[in-house]
Amino acid sequence: MIKEEKGAAYGRAIKLLSKQDYSEFKIRTKLQALGLDEDQIDLAINKIKKENFLNDERFQKNLIRKLIHKGYSPSFISKRLEQDGLFMKEKQILTIYEEEMITPKDQIKILAEKKLTKSSIPLNSEVERQKVIKKLLTFILAKGHDFDETLSYLEDHF
Repeated sequence: MIKEEKGAAYGRAIKLLSKQDYSEFKIRTKLQALGLDEDQIDLAINKIKKENFLNDERFQKNLIRKLIHKGYSPSFISKRLEQDGLFMKEKQILTIYEEEMITPKDQIKILAEKKLTKSSIPLNSEVERQKVIKKLLTFILAKGHDFDETLSYLEDHF
């Protein structure tokens, strides 16, 4: 019976990881939700870590890079990592921004331009301009960017 449970925990973990990468915290949570024995979960996690199927450092860096390229701010990324049981200070996240050769200010510019090309709203009057700025501000703030920095950029460029 123990061997079956061990195999069950390992098999479930492998099946989960075959679909997408997870942190150790998320894999553990998912296996616990299936009602598997804690000792068997530990054994399965240790085995998949030794096999390098589960690597929190790799998962963390890949997730950060993915979120950077989707336009998310360092503070948003830090909070998102916590959901996976991972912790990284914003300064450390900014070093990955440097590796990716992008800054949060660059992201604001890219997000604003992306949103404007999709909506292509005419800026004929001040009322229309303010509507566009409001839409852009809402869109960019949803990515976790700083209000003052975003508003300043939008008012200067639109």
